[in-house]
Amino acid sequence: MIDKLVNRLKARDDSAVDELYDMYFDRIYYYIKRILGPFGTKEDIEECVSDVFLALWKEIHKFDKERGSFDTYVNVKTRTVALNLRRKLQKHTQKHLNESTYHMDTPEKVSVSVEEEVFDKIAENDFLEVIDKFKEPDKTYFHLRYFMNYEIKQIAKEFNTTVSSVDNRLYRCRLLLKKIRCKEVV
Repeated sequence: MIDKLVNRLKARDDSAVDELYDMYFDRIYYYIKRILGPFGTKEDIEECVSDVFLALWKEIHKFDKERGSFDTYVNVKTRTVALNLRRKLQKHTQKHLNESTYHMDTPEKVSVSVEEEVFDKIAENDFLEVIDKFKEPDKTYFHLRYFMNYEIKQIAKEFNTTVSSVDNRLYRCRLLLKKIRCKEVV
């Protein structure tokens, strides 16, 4: 069923987009809402959902079933589009925050959540670029585990592999990121 849908999308069948929308809207909306968090309004989420479907339509030729399932492809595309919007919204929020604190007579310490700090660090250090250069299936495993909050057991089942294999690959990815982070600090 998915293979037929992908083939119809690649053949530019407009009705395939409707079917894609019906199949994936709820999942995409949920992930985007989680990723945007407090930065996105309902309108931002809806716009991002539209952007994901547009990206899937425009970039369907990039899908390769040898590299992973279509579900995974949709998840990764959703995460990428949503994180790009989140960074944009964060910059906008930070800019307004900086402008408003600049004009205040008594500056107050602004509390920032750990999650916001992590996303700022990721943006600062271009970790996403490094993650995108991971080889498959490491990149997909990493996205599913740390951006989509999949359990390791779920990833292993999805890719028909062992839990320890997924865990080892994720460990190596984390070591690589840690190594890069240490080089930047020094």
